[in-house]
Amino acid sequence: ENFRKELSKRSVFRNSSSLNLSYVPKKLYCRDDIIKELIHNFRGIIEGKGKFSSNCLLIGKGGVGKTVSAKFFGRNFRETAIEKGINLFIEHFDCVNFRTKSKIIRTLLGKYCQGSGRGFSDDEAMKQIITKVKNDNGYILLILDEIHLIPKNDIWALLDTAETFGHHNVRMSLLLISRKHDWIRIESERLLSRINKKVKLKPYNLDDAKEIL
Repeated sequence: ENFRKELSKRSVFRNSSSLNLSYVPKKLYCRDDIIKELIHNFRGIIEGKGKFSSNCLLIGKGGVGKTVSAKFFGRNFRETAIEKGINLFIEHFDCVNFRTKSKIIRTLLGKYCQGSGRGFSDDEAMKQIITKVKNDNGYILLILDEIHLIPKNDIWALLDTAETFGHHNVRMSLLLISRKHDWIRIESERLLSRINKKVKLKPYNLDDAKEIL
């Protein structure tokens, strides 16, 4: 009886769907500065008509809104890009489930080229993806969450894609996401040399919490 009574009570949340991990709000509170930094970092995709590549790292403690900020930016940036004639695709991978460069590339290959990639090296598979996207006047913004779970050499290879295939040909940019202490464990000058911008999220303060609620 108590169980049914508790279930029948009105929820304290105005929108219970916001508890879903995949939820992306229509309005993102208290992160305007972060969105502006991401816009400045990736605006070359639109201004250069796709002939542009940039790698960005979104870093901060757990629970500060890294993932939702990235998804919010991606959704709105895609809408703007399409309005400007750029066929932008947002691909989000949680590295908890995709722990190697190869698995990420094979997934992209299956989606864009309808192939398994069997018999091809990662570089050959990536070349097929880039060629297909370029021929279709497309562009991929690759969001990699919990990036520290991928081997360092795999992170380097993904960050180095533009150097490998040429900035004007690659049609792909990366947005990496990591908690600060996880990133510190893998950070190196080599990796940093391929990151154009590091965007740091600060914890929400009391005023932020009041505005969000």
